[in-house]
Amino acid sequence: MPTTTLEERGSYVADHLVIATGLNERPLRPAWPGLERFPGEVLHSSAYRNGAPFEGRQVLVVGFGSSGGEIAVDLVEHGVRVALAVRSPVNVVPRRMLGRPVEEVATLLERLPVPVSDAIGRAVRRLRFGDMTRHGLRFAPLSPTRQVNERARIPLIDIGTVGHVRAGRITVHPGPDRFEGERAVFVDGKELPVDAVVLATGYRVG
Repeated sequence: MPTTTLEERGSYVADHLVIATGLNERPLRPAWPGLERFPGEVLHSSAYRNGAPFEGRQVLVVGFGSSGGEIAVDLVEHGVRVALAVRSPVNVVPRRMLGRPVEEVATLLERLPVPVSDAIGRAVRRLRFGDMTRHGLRFAPLSPTRQVNERARIPLIDIGTVGHVRAGRITVHPGPDRFEGERAVFVDGKELPVDAVVLATGYRVG
C-alpha cells in the first residue's frame, strides 16, 4: 500500500512537540519452569478485558502493581476466586487522602522536606491499612514518596484490593517457583490448582 507524506495529509504548526511513544511498549512475560505446559489460559495484563470469562474459576494474578491490583478487584466482582502472587514488599496508597485525590496530595508532599513527607506517608499507610502481614502482604520499608523518587516505581493506588485481601476474597501468595500441570507451586513450597494465569508483570521499553 502506498504511503502518504506529511504534506499530503496536511501540515501542522505547534510550539511544542510531545513524543508519546511510551515506556510500556512490549509486554514482559516471565518464563517459569512448566508454564509452557500449563493446560489453562495464560495472558498478559495488556490482553485482559474483564473477568466475565473466568466466572466461577480460580485465577492466579502474578504481580501487585496497579494493573494486578485492579484486575484482581475486577475478577472478584465477576465471581472469580482470586489468588495474588506478590514477590516483594509493596507500597499501597489510598485513592483519596484528606478528602483529596492522592495524586494531588502527592504533588503537595513533594514540596516538603523528605523526612516530613516520609513521616506523613508512613502514618497514612499505617492508619489506612494497618498491619497486613498475617494476610500475606508486606509493606515496603521505603515510604511511597521515596519509592517514586529513588526507584521510579509508582505505589499501588488502592481501589479496594486491600479490603478484598483482608476479607479473604483474594488470597496472597509469594512469587511463583514453577508450574506442575494445573498447579502453581510457589517459592515457599505451597501449591494451588489454578484455571488461568494473568501476568501483571509489566513491560519492556520498545
